[in-house]
Amino acid sequence: MTATKTFWKSSQLEKQSEGELIRTAEHATEVAKVTLETEASSKESSTSSGVENEKAVTDIASAKACAIQSIEESYKFRKAKITQRRVAL
Repeated sequence: MTATKTFWKSSQLEKQSEGELIRTAEHATEVAKVTLETEASSKESSTSSGVENEKAVTDIASAKACAIQSIEESYKFRKAKITQRRVAL
């Protein structure tokens, strides 16, 4: 009788253990899936940030070139005005 009780108890524990292993495996699979999705999202985010940063740097360089050109044109204009005043005197 004791052997039968022990058998059924161990059988029940084995089923519980198998259920826990299955749940643990499912959880591990879900964690791996979420991790991969997060990594993919992070890579996309990094790529778009890189593109945005690159565009910002290009815009800044363009604005800098425009400002330099404007300063040069202003200098030429002032120089021409000063030359005109000297000739007029």
